[in-house]
Amino acid sequence: MEEKEVSEYDKRIRYAMKLFKDNNITYKICNRENGHFNLYKNGKVVMSFWSWTGKCYIPSTGFSDNIGVHNCVKKYNELFKEVK
Repeated sequence: MEEKEVSEYDKRIRYAMKLFKDNNITYKICNRENGHFNLYKNGKVVMSFWSWTGKCYIPSTGFSDNIGVHNCVKKYNELFKEVK
């Protein structure tokens, strides 16, 4: 990978982490090399997200698409955030 690509790659990972934190989404970065995150609800993995490709996977629905981090957060909030 070229230096510019590595820089952009790291930016995507940091940006995803910031959005997850800002939206109170519990996450774990599983693999920094491919930007793979697991997102949690009540201690269980409910979504996976890859920051380099923008791919989002939801095991419970079978949903898998390249939607980007903003739409991933939106989808998480729609499906898993509790209404107060």
